[in-house]
Amino acid sequence: MSSIAAHDHDAVLHNHHSHEHLLRDSNVRFTNGASLSTLFVAVAVVGLGATLASAFMYTGKLHAMASFQLAAMGCLAMCLGGMFFTLVMHLMAAGWSITLRRQFENLMVLAPVMLIIASIVPLYDLFFGNGSLYLWMNKDYRATNIVLEEKIAFLNPSFFCVRLMLYFFVWSIIAYKLSGFSRKQDETGDKWLSNKARFNSAWGMLAFALTTAFAAFDLLMSMDFRFFSTMWGVYYFASAAFSGIAALVLIVVPLRRAGKLEGLVTAEHFHDVGKLMFTFTVFWAYIAFSQYFLIWYSNVPEETAWYLVRKRDGWQFVFFLLAIGHFIVPFLILLFRGVKRSPTALAVVAIWMLFIHFTDMFFIVRPMVTTRFGTESISPLGGIWVDLAAVFGMLALLGFMLVRHVSSVPLIPLRDPRLPESIEHKNYI
Repeated sequence: MSSIAAHDHDAVLHNHHSHEHLLRDSNVRFTNGASLSTLFVAVAVVGLGATLASAFMYTGKLHAMASFQLAAMGCLAMCLGGMFFTLVMHLMAAGWSITLRRQFENLMVLAPVMLIIASIVPLYDLFFGNGSLYLWMNKDYRATNIVLEEKIAFLNPSFFCVRLMLYFFVWSIIAYKLSGFSRKQDETGDKWLSNKARFNSAWGMLAFALTTAFAAFDLLMSMDFRFFSTMWGVYYFASAAFSGIAALVLIVVPLRRAGKLEGLVTAEHFHDVGKLMFTFTVFWAYIAFSQYFLIWYSNVPEETAWYLVRKRDGWQFVFFLLAIGHFIVPFLILLFRGVKRSPTALAVVAIWMLFIHFTDMFFIVRPMVTTRFGTESISPLGGIWVDLAAVFGMLALLGFMLVRHVSSVPLIPLRDPRLPESIEHKNYI
């Protein structure tokens, strides 16, 4: 047995030496992000500035708040998707994904930052807006509404703020530990850091699942305290995984076009990424249909009302766009093996996936502006420029932070013991 172990050790060393030419700095570091950062900052200032300015125009403060929040929750989902895939890859000791994992880590470390941004609107509404977007924060409702009285143990200002701090703390600890192990391994080469990352991913996955679900309840579902869905947390998680894998493609493909990651991220890796895109397209559709079907079948007024206001006054077209664009379109395209192995094709699909992901956030949040119970609603396209400005501005802000992180660390985990396995990865299906 000792001779076999020695042979395996020698084989690993040989693989590392044979791949050294792929690990040169020019291939694993991105140092040309200054101009890209400037562009992202400019777009962020214009987009978010226009959103803020719209609060003082005919579209009004409530519309601006909703637009900002849908954009923030969409970007938060992308970062949580990065955290999920990082946790999964450590838990599964997934060798094939090592050369991709660093970009998931770069998304993951921004989750606490995006949570702060996504908390701006609800905290403003709580302390200054008197529940204009989040109905349960309205003092009159808290004093007179019998439904809210039954939920006040959960939907109260003090406990809400405590939960936000808890989400920030948990996500910060997960991101700090896993990214810290990965970067320390770059410096020391200590293979046991992989085991530590795997151990921390075990409790981290449970903590991630619980906090993501409750964050979805607090920051999205509670906008209308009368609505409830036991599948809401899983629905938002599905959106996170869906958008997170799309974000990975839109990070890696430009890096490859910039001459980076040569021989480290190949068609074999894109093939598996395409499979994950396909998987979470189907998973989102399954969760979305299950939620809708259960609410339709049970016919509870507090649940059905949420969908009823989204099936009239033009919102029904957004509903059908989601059914087709979020499932049928990517499903049919990603069936083909050639698409999954093509970086360009996957990038196009990823752009569509992010478009439909933010359409989903739009469908969840924006009806709260005009289609409340007993109020007159307007077309979804009314003031759509505010929503577009918020989404592009928030994406640019996220892009700026991502460029900073991508530029500050190697593009791959340089001394992960499974790196040779990832470089030599092959698909046979």
